[in-house]
Amino acid sequence: AETVGDAPTETADAYRAACDGGRALGCRNLGLALSRRDPPDTDGARAAFTKACDAGLPPACTNLGLIASAAHEDDRAVKLFQAACDPGVPVACRYVGRAYLTGRGMPRGTAPARVWLDRACAGGDGAGCLVQASLEQEPSKKESLRSRACSLGFREACDDVGERE
Repeated sequence: AETVGDAPTETADAYRAACDGGRALGCRNLGLALSRRDPPDTDGARAAFTKACDAGLPPACTNLGLIASAAHEDDRAVKLFQAACDPGVPVACRYVGRAYLTGRGMPRGTAPARVWLDRACAGGDGAGCLVQASLEQEPSKKESLRSRACSLGFREACDDVGERE
């Protein structure tokens, strides 16, 4: 059977119909399927994610931010990540923190990066905890953040914690 991304064509057609019917989740799922095509349909995915984000689905704003970031639209990407972080998409919070660390779309700054990374870690993003740990100077806080990342299933942190035991 023909596929769109990982989805059979019939499933992608159902996503498209749901999206065309105004269902934000259908738009996000369509965007995911289109972005996973080989080669990816970035324009189609961008349009689907935009519809879902505009309809108030924060994870779609994160997906749209990733497309913007890949296109070097850094200011737009950060705004989308902030919009997704505020209602509770922790990975989006990590992306804002990383923007502060790298200076892509935000002025470079460790202090504001820590605020966003703390939100990511508190929200359950193990990678955010590990990035935050890399900024920490106090050994007990650093170890606590690594342990939290491990407990959230971020395998790299578990390996790192295991080396210290």
